[in-house]
Amino acid sequence: MAVIGWLLAAAPAFAAERIDVAWSVGWDDVVKLGRWNVAAAEFTLAEPGECRLECTAPDGDGHWVRYLGPSTKLAAGRHRIEAPFQIGRPDGSLTVWLRCNGAEVAQTVLRSGTEGKLQLVTLSDRLIVTLGDVRSVTALASTPLRRRVHLSARVSATELPDSVAGYAAVDWLLLTGPAAVSEAQSAAIRDWVRDGGRLIVSVPKSIAEFQASPLSEWLPVKVATEPVIVRDLGALEAFAGRTLRIPMTSRVAAADLDAPDGVVLASSRSNELLVRVPYGFGEVVVLALDVTQAPLANWGGMNDFVRRLVDLELAATGDEKSSERNVRGQLTSTGISDLASQLGASLDRFPEVRRPSPWWSMVWLLGCLLVVGPLDYVVVHRLLKRPHFTWVTLPLWLVLFAGLAASAGGDWNRAAARLNQTDVVDVDEATQSVHVNSYATYYSPVSQRVELTTSPRVAEWSAGAADGAQSRGLSWFYIPESTTGGLYRPGGVEWGRTEYQVEPLSGRMTSVPVLQWSSRTVASTWSDTARNAVESDLQSTGLGRLTGTLTHHLPGRLTDWVLAYGNRAYQLQVSRTDETIQPLPAGRRLSAEDPLLFQGDLRSLLTRVVTRRETGTTPKDMRVHLEQTKYDPLARDPHRLWQMVTFHEAAGGTGYSRLDNELLLDDDLTRQLKLGRAVLFGRLDAASWVETRVNREEVPPDRNDVFVRLVLPVRRSGEIVRELPKFGPDQK
Repeated sequence: MAVIGWLLAAAPAFAAERIDVAWSVGWDDVVKLGRWNVAAAEFTLAEPGECRLECTAPDGDGHWVRYLGPSTKLAAGRHRIEAPFQIGRPDGSLTVWLRCNGAEVAQTVLRSGTEGKLQLVTLSDRLIVTLGDVRSVTALASTPLRRRVHLSARVSATELPDSVAGYAAVDWLLLTGPAAVSEAQSAAIRDWVRDGGRLIVSVPKSIAEFQASPLSEWLPVKVATEPVIVRDLGALEAFAGRTLRIPMTSRVAAADLDAPDGVVLASSRSNELLVRVPYGFGEVVVLALDVTQAPLANWGGMNDFVRRLVDLELAATGDEKSSERNVRGQLTSTGISDLASQLGASLDRFPEVRRPSPWWSMVWLLGCLLVVGPLDYVVVHRLLKRPHFTWVTLPLWLVLFAGLAASAGGDWNRAAARLNQTDVVDVDEATQSVHVNSYATYYSPVSQRVELTTSPRVAEWSAGAADGAQSRGLSWFYIPESTTGGLYRPGGVEWGRTEYQVEPLSGRMTSVPVLQWSSRTVASTWSDTARNAVESDLQSTGLGRLTGTLTHHLPGRLTDWVLAYGNRAYQLQVSRTDETIQPLPAGRRLSAEDPLLFQGDLRSLLTRVVTRRETGTTPKDMRVHLEQTKYDPLARDPHRLWQMVTFHEAAGGTGYSRLDNELLLDDDLTRQLKLGRAVLFGRLDAASWVETRVNREEVPPDRNDVFVRLVLPVRRSGEIVRELPKFGPDQK
C-alpha cells in the first residue's frame, strides 16, 4: 500500500509535460569557486504556472547542496528565470532542475574537467564581462599576465542577468556602445556596484541615447547634453603607457563629464576624459569616448589601456617567477595562506573546547607505538618469557588507549552547543547604504541535522539601519586552501555524503549535517539602507590633512577605532601622555581640530612600527631604526585581523602580511582611500547585526564581535586629484 501511495503522489511529476529550455550557467559556463553564480533558464509556458530553478552542487566537504531559487508566478509566454548557487570543489559538477507547479519539467547536468563544459576557476582568476563590440579586449586572454583572465563578451543587453547574485563573480563589468540595459538590469548593476562591484562605462557616441538609459539616473558621473571638442588625446596614451599614437585625423567630440568626487585618470585641456569615482563600496570608471567607434576602435594601444583600467599586471620573468614561487612555499608552511583562512581559524576557537594540537596527536601516536612495540616486547619476552602472550597483551593495550582517548575526548569537548559570531557592518554616508557580512561558527556536541537561519535585528539597530534589509546570500564559509573543507581540495572516494537545502535569498538552511564535536561556519551577506547612521562634514586641506566634524548614531560605542584618510591615520587619545584610544559614543561630535586627535602615518600604525635606538661611544653615534612588527598568520585576534583586511593594501599587501587576500578582496577599503574617501574602522559595543538561530532557537554566542567601517565623503578645497601614469618594468 505504501508503494501504491507513493506512486499516486508522484503521478503528477511523471505526467508533467517536458519543456524545451535554453540553459545558461555562470558566464559562458565559467564559474568561480566559492562565489555566487547564477543558473538561468529561458523557456515558453503554454499556460500560467509557478516555476523555479533548483541547483545541486558539492560543498567543501563533499556534501550535496540543493540551492532553491525563488518561486515566481508566470503568465503564458516566453520567460527567463534565475537561481544562485555556489560550488565548493574544483572537480565538482552542477545539476539544474526547472520545476513548474511542483513538477520537474526540465533538467541539465554540467560536469567539469576535460570531458565537461563547466569551467571552474579559482578566486585569483579575473573575470571580465563586456557588453558591446570591444574587439581589443579579447587580446587580454593571450597577454602574459600575473593572473589568468577569463573574458565573457555580451553583444546584446538581454544576455545580462537582472539579479545582484548574477554579478557576484564578476571582477569588472565593461559597458560600451549604444546597447541599452533594462530597468531591472540597471538596478541590479547599481546594487552590485554599491556592494563593492567595479563598473566601466564608455559613453556612446550618441549622448542622447546614454541619457535615456536608466544607468544615467544613478551614475555618480553626470554627462552634459552637449559634447565638447577635444584636440589632443595624449593623456589617454600616457595612461596606457604606450607611445603608440591614437589615429586622429581631426578633432574629436567627447562627452562633457562632471565628476565632483573621485580621481581624474586622464584629461585634455578642456575637460576630463577618464575619471574613477566611488559609489557606495564600489567604483565607477567613466570614459568620455566610445571605444567601439573611431578613433579608439582603431587604436593599437587599446589592449594596454584596458589592462591598466582593470589593474592587471604583466607576468614576471626570470628570477621574479622563482622568488614568487619561494614566497608561496613560505606561505603554505603554516597551513594558512589567505586572510580568509585566518578568519576561519579565529572563529573556530572556543575556550571551553580544549582541542589538542596536531603535535599532541603525534606525541600520543608515538607513545602508543612505544608501548605496543618495545614495552610490550620487554614484558612478554623478558619478564614473562611467554612470547605468545602478545596475542593477549596487544588487544589489551589497544583497548586501554581507546578508552583513554574516549575519556579524554569527553573531557576536552563541551556537552553544550556553542556559537562564535563576527559581524562586519559597512556604512556609506554618500549613498546611505549598509552592507553587512556576518560569519557564525556553530559547534555541535552531537551528530545531528540542524536548521540554520539568519535574520537582521531590526529593533536593536533601528537608530541606524535595518530598515528593509535584503539577503544577498547564505552559504558555508569556504577557506581558500587545499585542506579538509577547503575550496581547492580535490574530491576522492567519499562515503556517507548527504544532501541538504539552502534558500540563499531567505537566509535559511535545512537538514544540515553536523558531526559530533565538530563545527561549521556559515557566511551571510545583507544589504540595507541607513537612516542617519553617520553624519560628517569633512574637508581636506591638502597633504592628507582633515578638518570638520564627524558624528555616528550607531547603537553603541566605537572602541579601538582609527580614522584613515590618504596615508594618514587619526586617533583620539586620552591625553598627550596616555596613548589609550578614547571610545566614541553615539551622538558625540568628533572634531578634526580636537587637540587630542593625533595623526600619524597609516602604514606605520598598521604594521606596528617600533623605534629602536642604538647608542655608540658618544651621543652623536646614536642611531634610530624603525622596524615593522611581523604579521602573525597564526594569531586569533579578530580586531587585528579585520584591521588588516580593511587596509591590507595600505599596509603593504602580501609583501607585509605574507598572506593573500582573494576571498575577502572586496573588504579591502584601501581603494576608497585612493578615491578620496575617509574610512573609520572600529569595534562596536553592540549586539550582532545578524541573529543566528539553530533549529529555530537562538544560541547565545560565546564571542560576539561587531566591527564597523564608515566610508565618509571628503570635500576637497578646490583641488583636483589626478593619478599620474606609472612607468614600471611592465610598461614599454
